[in-house]
Amino acid sequence: MPGGLSATVYTQPSDVEDERNGLLTCDREILKLPAGLVRASTTRLRRLDAPPAGPYQR
Repeated sequence: MPGGLSATVYTQPSDVEDERNGLLTCDREILKLPAGLVRASTTRLRRLDAPPAGPYQR
């Protein structure tokens, strides 16, 4: 990403006690977002953060 990227994630991975804003239920049985969406977003962010390929990179 040419201009850089900065972000803050203001949620926990799963719900806790009386809060219901996690990505998973408190028992971690149900992912509240489609798994494909989470996977695609994570993959895209990892690609953007990857160093440019160079002659010494495997």
